[in-house]
Amino acid sequence: MSQLFEIVVRPLATAETLGAFLGELRVMAVDGTVLDVPDSEANARAFGYPGTRPGTKAAFPKVRLVLLVEAGTHLIVDAIIPELSKNLAQSSYSKNHFIKELELNVSILTSPFSTLLRA
Repeated sequence: MSQLFEIVVRPLATAETLGAFLGELRVMAVDGTVLDVPDSEANARAFGYPGTRPGTKAAFPKVRLVLLVEAGTHLIVDAIIPELSKNLAQSSYSKNHFIKELELNVSILTSPFSTLLRA
């Protein structure tokens, strides 16, 4: 599935797409979310549980997604799934992950994950 995503997904906005460009720069945004996944041993191993009070456990494992989104179309053009237990600011991900495949004339909006994108 990830190989198909890499082959098929590309920014689609044109110069006529409202909000897609700032001058000649394509506007992209980094956003993130956390999703519940079914409570199974495989999901717990793969994704983990969020931190809770001592002696308790979250109801479901969670998966964290950090997404690169084309602003004009809201199309997800790249995604990473960092470990839930790691602080994003301390993770090994950098802006290079998201810009490796994009053309050079891109402006990336990073809040609230601006620490994620420091080189």
